[in-house]
Amino acid sequence: MTTPMNLAVCDDGSPPRIWFAKISHEFKNEHHVFKSEQIPGLFIADKDSMRAFAQLVPTIMGLILANTGHKVKIFLREDFWEFQKAHSSLQPSIKDTLIAIQKVA
Repeated sequence: MTTPMNLAVCDDGSPPRIWFAKISHEFKNEHHVFKSEQIPGLFIADKDSMRAFAQLVPTIMGLILANTGHKVKIFLREDFWEFQKAHSSLQPSIKDTLIAIQKVA
């Protein structure tokens, strides 16, 4: 399993100060499901897309703190409304989004 500290790095710091992770979104069994191979333990499922999306940042921050001991800021590629436009299909399919993760000093 890949840990967040092994992702694409934006600087030569050890551990890196900025890295990226791919988050997959799938609409399955009437639930919006978010997960990521790069963030161990990330699994959010909710029938309400806004509620599921709103759980991303605090859940990822908590998982990274628990897994690495590092406090981070999370930057989503899109806000909820942009996400909803891009992921509006209710057909079972997987669509990815990118997040940037910055270590807080």
